[in-house]
Amino acid sequence: DILKLFDDWLGQIKNVQNAIRNAQTAHQAVEAQEKKLTTLQKEKERREQIGQELTEKESQIMKAQEEKLEKYNRAYRKMRTTLDQDVSGVIESRWATLDEIWVRLMESQTEFFKRALNINQPLLT
Repeated sequence: DILKLFDDWLGQIKNVQNAIRNAQTAHQAVEAQEKKLTTLQKEKERREQIGQELTEKESQIMKAQEEKLEKYNRAYRKMRTTLDQDVSGVIESRWATLDEIWVRLMESQTEFFKRALNINQPLLT
């Protein structure tokens, strides 16, 4: 019973750790996409300074990259919101979990000493 409580608690922590890793991966994807878009924007600015425009295909690529960045940002924000809630839940429940474990340990000790007393009662009389 006590081990199950620890296992459940460990499972919650592992779930949060996985969510953190997923959020880190999503953040890296956002950063990579931002770099790509920044490079394209700099190229566009450079060309505008010398009087050239982007080709239709390059403009489409830039628009697609902007849309992709927005999609990644939305997904990342959603992950962060969920992660914040999950972490808060684990932190808020930790004392209740530890209290429950403590109570179970105390109950086990009480049972242990009751049994010990019953076993040793004949020796004491």
